[in-house]
Amino acid sequence: METLCLFVEVPVCAFRPHWSREYQDTYPFPPPSTVYGMLLSLAGVDWQQKGKYAGVHMALALEGEPKQSRVLRKFRRFSASKVVDPFTFRRPDYQDLLLWLKLWVWIHDGEAQASLVEKVRISLTPAHRGEIQRYGGLSLGESSHLINDVSLREPDCEGRFLCR
Repeated sequence: METLCLFVEVPVCAFRPHWSREYQDTYPFPPPSTVYGMLLSLAGVDWQQKGKYAGVHMALALEGEPKQSRVLRKFRRFSASKVVDPFTFRRPDYQDLLLWLKLWVWIHDGEAQASLVEKVRISLTPAHRGEIQRYGGLSLGESSHLINDVSLREPDCEGRFLCR
C-alpha cells in the first residue's frame, strides 16, 4: 500500500479545547480528528460515507512553530429583548489564533475499506479533479479558517511530530 505526503498551509486557524469558554485558547497543533475531517472534505466524502475510511493511518508534523495572536471576538452578551441594562452584560471574549500554520500530513489506507489515499490523489490531480464532488471552501478547524495551500510534495526540512 502507498503512503501519500501532503503539505497544508493555513494563514489563520484555531483548535479550541472543549473546555474553553470566555477565553478561547487553542491547541498548538491540529487534532488528528480535525485533519481527518479536512481530508474527507478534500476528497469529497459525504459524512454518511466516512465509515468506509475508518482505519486510515496518519502521521502529522509541524514545519516550524506558527505565530500566535489574540483577538477580541465579542464584547456584549445579551438578548436585546430581555435586557434592562445592557451595560451589565459587557464582558470581552478573546480567542487565540495560530498564524501561518504549516502542516505535513502522511496518510496510508491501513485497514480502511475504501482508499482515502486514492481519493485525495484524484482531488489534487488537475486532470481528474472533476471526478470529485465537493462543495464549499476547504478549511482546517472552523469553517472561516480556509486553507491557503494543499499539495502533494515531500518535506525539505525537519518538523515536530504530533504522531508518527
